Amino acid sequence: TDIGGTTDAKEFFIAYWTDAGNSLCTDSDGNDVVIPYDSWSADFETIAEDIVDSGCDSVALFSYSMDGAGIIEELENEGFGGTIVGWSAINPLQESDFSDANDADAVLSIMPRNNQVVSESERGQAFWEDCVNDSDCANGIFTSETYDTITLLAEAYMLSESFDESIEDSLHYVGYQWEGASSNITFNEDGDVDGGGFDICEYEYHSGNDTLTLDCDYGEWMPPGLSL
Repeated sequence: TDIGGTTDAKEFFIAYWTDAGNSLCTDSDGNDVVIPYDSWSADFETIAEDIVDSGCDSVALFSYSMDGAGIIEELENEGFGGTIVGWSAINPLQESDFSDANDADAVLSIMPRNNQVVSESERGQAFWEDCVNDSDCANGIFTSETYDTITLLAEAYMLSESFDESIEDSLHYVGYQWEGASSNITFNEDGDVDGGGFDICEYEYHSGNDTLTLDCDYGEWMPPGLSL
């Protein structure tokens, strides 16, 4: 089963999943159980019923944390016993998102590696020391990536002016094993980077203090076919 309103990620998953020789769960009419929804008007109970009634044994969840929590909760209420896997934007699931936080136990999600640890580079340490002391930065999103983008462009521009090189060539020269605030960066010939890959994480419920933690030792995934 595939659920979510984020079309690009959902369609990429479906293509990747089916190209690998897998199939999606189907309903009684033989249709793939792919459930787009509108966050403002979604009926999570009906979504969960459709999944259970179709006999699906796993769910790929492309939603944000509050919607994801609602769907997970309704799946538990309907007696769903299969695997639930959420993409990175489902994080963080918190105890307060659920009537019973135990509903999130064993839910899997992916976590970009560069979101989990502070870069150990000198540039990364300096950026994060400044960022935590600035509320706009500390509460922002993609701040380290933005910082790296601007810094790389500035360094490439200075190199191009000094040696009369094109910006493109200068970016490839500067962007080789460049230690940034978000991650270590090496561009391939298409201007892509591997991004550090993803860890596969599992939510664990602790009944003693009614808390959720995320264990990211479950596995890993690296983008296939990225030739640097």
